[in-house]
Amino acid sequence: MLEKYNVRQRAILARLATLEALLNDASHWWNRSAAHAGAISKFRCFAANVRSNFADDSPGHVSINAADGWEQWRTKLLAALLRYPADRAAWERVLCES
Repeated sequence: MLEKYNVRQRAILARLATLEALLNDASHWWNRSAAHAGAISKFRCFAANVRSNFADDSPGHVSINAADGWEQWRTKLLAALLRYPADRAAWERVLCES
């Protein structure tokens, strides 16, 4: 499972590099008009957010790849799965109260 995550993480970073290259390429139409500056700014913000979540030095990536981090994640996942029936019943009670 860890290797699947790392393969996916590398694929995300490769696609992100393509997006950033397109955003920064002055020859594309979206970079030739000030009218698109707001949209480009939002795309850059999105790209920065993706980078902060998936970069090799991001806290999540470091934690997932740390030996003790992986074990902690598995422990938390198991606990969440075991709590699921009770959590679902509680949500159902709250959402169906009306």
